[in-house]
Amino acid sequence: MSQEVSDQDLREAIDRIARTADGGILYLYLQKTLCGVASDDSERALQADHGRRRFAQQLMGLMSEGVSVNGRSGSVTFTVASRDPRPDRKPGARLVGPGSFVPGFSDPAREPPGK
Repeated sequence: MSQEVSDQDLREAIDRIARTADGGILYLYLQKTLCGVASDDSERALQADHGRRRFAQQLMGLMSEGVSVNGRSGSVTFTVASRDPRPDRKPGARLVGPGSFVPGFSDPAREPPGK
């Protein structure tokens, strides 16, 4: 037996999912996908990434009311895995300070620190 599913049925199902705790986590995952940066450098990677982000945007739009009803709003911070950890640097610290020499930007008459 086949059952006909309307667009309204799909929207209501997505809204019910959005109202659960797992729906809130799913919404955050979609937000992370939407705000992410394409890191794959293969051919047509940008088009594939655009498709993922577009789908995430549409699904977030369908979930937005259900998520907001449960008070799941505000800023969220995601941890990002890094291939080049810097143990000598505090998270959020500036890479370039007032005393830093930046080639092509700093005054060439001034020598780089340590030279």
